Amino acid sequence: MHKLLQDISRLGRSAMARLRRDRRGASAVEFALVAPLIAPALLAVVDLGRAEYEKMSLDHALRAAAQKAMSDPGTAAVEQVLREAAAANFTDANGVLSSDLTIAPPARFCACMVNDKAVPAACSTTCPNGRHTYVYYRMTASKAFTGFLIGRIEPVKLNASAQVQIR
Repeated sequence: MHKLLQDISRLGRSAMARLRRDRRGASAVEFALVAPLIAPALLAVVDLGRAEYEKMSLDHALRAAAQKAMSDPGTAAVEQVLREAAAANFTDANGVLSSDLTIAPPARFCACMVNDKAVPAACSTTCPNGRHTYVYYRMTASKAFTGFLIGRIEPVKLNASAQVQIR
């Protein structure tokens, strides 16, 4: 019986020594340990990239509206260009504008420069210093962003605005 136990012990030690020297599967074990850390980081980077893309798309729509506003066509025409430019990136498969996109109606206002400060004024008036009033358009848009990780609890609000001086 004693001899049998010694043989089993010797076989066990030699098997353990062989297992310690065997490196097959080490990469799989290392990957299994590291993958749970790398996967969320990769998803977060993808989320940041998508959020930045959507923010740039908002900025592009506002720039298109600002370009249209330069000819002072009125707020309705500027809003139409803004909505058309936003539709290029924020529509679903049916062509419907995304429900989490908010486009505020453009604001047209006038101001006089008095002592290097803009003072609101009626657009049809002449400023106290004899100059014409400055005409401005202000456009704003925002979108709620929900990614794989970012914005899961509460969507992140992407805000963009543009203001252009006509004259």
